[in-house]
Amino acid sequence: SYEVLDSEEKLQKLEHLYSTTTPVACDIETTGFNFLRDKLNTIAFAHESGNFVIPLEHKDNLFMTPPWDVIQKVLGNPNNIKVFQNAKFDLKFLLSRGVQAVKVWDTKIMQHLVNENTPKSLLDLVNMYFPEELEENADS
Repeated sequence: SYEVLDSEEKLQKLEHLYSTTTPVACDIETTGFNFLRDKLNTIAFAHESGNFVIPLEHKDNLFMTPPWDVIQKVLGNPNNIKVFQNAKFDLKFLLSRGVQAVKVWDTKIMQHLVNENTPKSLLDLVNMYFPEELEENADS
């Protein structure tokens, strides 16, 4: 489950991520692959404190302008690791909006370092390392 942060008040729920020392997983959803032309619809943060989604250039966005400053504070936190799957894709979109992440780990690159001959898609990695998660979700 996740919480949609679609107001300034709700965005305050991310303030602890500005200085946390525990990892934050990040993912974006876009309308395509071209970071110069396509929209960055949402960004999601998964942390031990919860799962949060922020609508950005999305039709349901209620912000006058997307809260890039809040996202920068989360991704610019030097005290923790930010985990992405195929980070170069997400980071291109974020950089084109003026957001720079620090201390980034990329699960796709990490898997390549572990075994360059295995598939590296997110679904492949979940199947390999967390098969019980897929079984639980299939049963529900």
